[in-house]
Amino acid sequence: MLRLLLLCSCLFLFSTSLNAKEYRVTLTAENRDYTEIPLTVALPEGKISAPVKLVDSTGKSVACRLINDGRVSFIRWIERDLKKGESRTYRLQAGSADKNKGDNGIEVIPAVTGAEIRVRGALFTRLQLTGAPNKPVFYPLYAPGGKLIVRKWPMEKSAGETNDHPHHRGLWFTHGAVDGVDYWTEDKGTGYTSGKLIGQISQHDQVCATLDYLGEWRPKQNSASVLTDTRAFTVWNTHSGILVDWQIVLKSKKDNSLLFGDTKEGSLGLRVADSMRLAGGDGRILNSNGDKDGKTWGKRADWVDYSGSVDGQTVGITIMDMPDSFRHPTWWHVRDYGLFAANPFGRHDFEKDQPPKAGDYLLKDESLTFHYMLFIHKGNAEQSQVAELWSALNDLPKVSIK
Repeated sequence: MLRLLLLCSCLFLFSTSLNAKEYRVTLTAENRDYTEIPLTVALPEGKISAPVKLVDSTGKSVACRLINDGRVSFIRWIERDLKKGESRTYRLQAGSADKNKGDNGIEVIPAVTGAEIRVRGALFTRLQLTGAPNKPVFYPLYAPGGKLIVRKWPMEKSAGETNDHPHHRGLWFTHGAVDGVDYWTEDKGTGYTSGKLIGQISQHDQVCATLDYLGEWRPKQNSASVLTDTRAFTVWNTHSGILVDWQIVLKSKKDNSLLFGDTKEGSLGLRVADSMRLAGGDGRILNSNGDKDGKTWGKRADWVDYSGSVDGQTVGITIMDMPDSFRHPTWWHVRDYGLFAANPFGRHDFEKDQPPKAGDYLLKDESLTFHYMLFIHKGNAEQSQVAELWSALNDLPKVSIK
């Protein structure tokens, strides 16, 4: 179910079973233009056979992805060049969309240690389930044009790179204080997160692909788990950059409560390439409030962008804290030396007027949902229109289906 809680969930349940050829999907841009926007729409109840395609009024087909989950089917596609006030109607039909020349989709390839994701034929990232001593990581992580936007060390030896904070590996999610246990660093006695990929791993799709992960958190590597960790990492085939929807649901085990402590050492993090750093590189940091560089640290914001040059080309990465994410808008632990992290727990560390433990959260018989959109792009935040993308993702076209 996690993979279905995406950008737009328009649920229409009818008592009759319909064939895919009878559906009409209409969308209207009520408030704005859309250069390209990912959409997820629930279909009327009934058994739908894959594959399917959307066909517009001219007879041209648009690639879409069908997902069946129990009694409800969902379709996903990317809408492009929709102008304010414009409406479009598609017929949903069985069959594949018109084939495009070349490899311009998203491909997931199983690997011994996890999986590899390729975007339009080029390596984007690898999920390495055993790539770090105590947590899964995504490494490497490439921007469009093949520029590595995360530090190589310590995942790889690299002469001349910084070698501080050995736990800063690629892209990861964990936290530094859970019932007093440190899952963030890699020191002796730290906690351990591990898991496996579930569902379909091998995928090749023109629209998007999703890795589903089920994991557990343990105070020690061989101790009983205290927390279940379910994640969905969806990569969309957007033209403006690489857009990733990452959702994480943490749930304590039955009759067990866990205290997530107030600390700056958390939670979704990455370490940008040395050449992109604010200090020691030519990097720049911008948040959704207009704060820049060092003034972004510890602030709450909808999104933060970190950009700089890699091999002479300006690239960047935006992390967006989506409105349904825990304690949105989150605080940001973003440093001039290259650490870039979203942390909804470190309130006292970030806001000095707050009392100790102000950011604590006691997780009981419930779950915590973290929802991030990552946008890896060429250019800086203004050139890649990060603010416009954020606005569009939170003001989707009106969708109806019948």
